[in-house]
Amino acid sequence: MQIVTLTSDMGQSDYYLGALKGSLLSKCIDVQLIDIATHIPPFKLRQGASILQNAYPYFPKGTIHIMNVSASDAKGRMLCIHHHEHYFILFDNGAITLVFDGVPPETYLINDDVAESSSLLYAEGLCNVINAITSGLGLSIIGNRVQQVKSQRLMIPQQSPGFIKGTVIYFDQYGNAITNITKQMFEQHIGNSRFKIEFGTYEITKISQNYSDADVSDIVGIFNAENRLEIALNKYHAANMLSLKLDTSTILIEKLKD
Repeated sequence: MQIVTLTSDMGQSDYYLGALKGSLLSKCIDVQLIDIATHIPPFKLRQGASILQNAYPYFPKGTIHIMNVSASDAKGRMLCIHHHEHYFILFDNGAITLVFDGVPPETYLINDDVAESSSLLYAEGLCNVINAITSGLGLSIIGNRVQQVKSQRLMIPQQSPGFIKGTVIYFDQYGNAITNITKQMFEQHIGNSRFKIEFGTYEITKISQNYSDADVSDIVGIFNAENRLEIALNKYHAANMLSLKLDTSTILIEKLKD
């Protein structure tokens, strides 16, 4: 049975997701649908891409991953990518460069007659691509290799010795703020020195290994499974209670003098 994952901003309060799943189960050959995330806030492409990027390696090789977030921005252009022995069906709205940090060599623009972008929720086109993959026809039968696609990039933190200035790129379901500051950046510019992390009127001076290192309601700085700096409020919703905002809140790390 072919595993097909879904990453979407459709949510579950309307019929959209149910209709898409019903179409895939009806028209695709022997598939098993698994949700990665279907409650992504509407049009939050970067958040959807980050979730897919970090989730897909845990699935078996040969899995097909659908990302349907802000799909209308692609104006009907559908992409299929074969990368690291997985298949990805994305829309040409910038998602590809967010998921892969570039354009993989085996990237195909799906032919218009296969994509059928006029169908409800792009279901016909998605089914056509899935069936082409599972039947072993090869992607060259349904599309053409491309390198020129719509591109988006994560904001890159400002960096210099003893200094990093980043921002919040998404919030997880607990309200923890995921930043664009990586553990590698921290080790390169701060190292083992004393430091402070400032955001708004708040400040912390240590990186915790686990949430449990802090008392309930304490602010926690931690490098998560993505090796990105995460700002959390133990057992509380950091985004709301610390007034953190997507793409606009500044996260400042400075090395302190000994």
